[in-house]
Amino acid sequence: MDADLDLGSFKDVIPMEEDFDLKGVFAAHFALKGALSDIENQRFNEFTAKGAMELMGMEYKDAEMAVKIPEARADFTPQRLNVDQFRVTYDEINMAMDGFVDNYVAYALTDTTLHGVFNFTADRIDANKYMTETEGETEEEVEAETEAELSVIEVPANLDLTLNATIGEVLYDEIVMKNIAGQITVREQRATLKNLSIDALDGQIILDGYYTTVDPAVPEMSFSYDIRNLNLKQTAEAFSTIEKMAPIAKQASGNFSSKFDLTTSLDEKLEPVYETMQGGGTFQSANLVLEGGDFLQKLATTMKSPKLARQEIRDLNVRFTIADGKVTTSPFDVKINQMSANVSGYTSFEQEIEYLMKMKVPRSEMGS
Repeated sequence: MDADLDLGSFKDVIPMEEDFDLKGVFAAHFALKGALSDIENQRFNEFTAKGAMELMGMEYKDAEMAVKIPEARADFTPQRLNVDQFRVTYDEINMAMDGFVDNYVAYALTDTTLHGVFNFTADRIDANKYMTETEGETEEEVEAETEAELSVIEVPANLDLTLNATIGEVLYDEIVMKNIAGQITVREQRATLKNLSIDALDGQIILDGYYTTVDPAVPEMSFSYDIRNLNLKQTAEAFSTIEKMAPIAKQASGNFSSKFDLTTSLDEKLEPVYETMQGGGTFQSANLVLEGGDFLQKLATTMKSPKLARQEIRDLNVRFTIADGKVTTSPFDVKINQMSANVSGYTSFEQEIEYLMKMKVPRSEMGS
């Protein structure tokens, strides 16, 4: 192939909409020639693959989108297709990528595995622009639409790819996440997220996990996090799940750390199969303050002790496990103001709760 194209000239010969624009230069000068058996047996000196493709100063615009590709270049060898540079600007997001794929000729012509490694960077992404509009819909309607859209996505068996990603900042809902870096691999019908690090909510979050469809009828997911020194109030306000499971968290101030891991099978709509869920974790905080809210106010009124409306909890160290459809908390000791307590119990996925709190309460804390 030998081509030098002025993309802007397409408008001169092909009718276009008024709001359509295209410019840039595309150059391709490369040759591929040889026997597939030479590639399969790694006799690369018997196979010809040389040349390059280049895109410079490309701009595309229509009524719905605008994309700029200042520079993109790929070159060919018998062993590899190298992406030396790929820079793109879309919707105020500046992105860049480089990397390579090998075995690309055999992959294109036969059902063999494609190997590759790519590096991706972006400066800032406002994810709110791409979230589905749900204004005016009830929570049940949104859940029904989401369930209708979800189905098992099979991870291809003939890909062995690695993506190293770095993103400066992501805005999601009202959460600002910075210094995002991690690795995604697709290999042997498993997509793996490895060591994804995020600075957010005054602390750091590290995520790992995988999704596999080795058996497409029973996909499996594993997920873990390591949360370090997050602001509890901000976290509760940012995630509705926490508000549902522990609404008192919105009345809490202080920082916490937590570790968690979970493995579960998934059904045909990618929902967790609760009876297969296995995991556990920890929740730690040196000092939390609970203040305000209906629960604490009612406790203070019932006990006729106004100071119970504000509680300081020190040296919190909770361990929990997930099994048999329950989140079970192992017995732990905690200091609440001048009181000491030992707490244990469980919350089930069937919305059942049972906890036992053994307390030592000084008479001075009992009010009148």
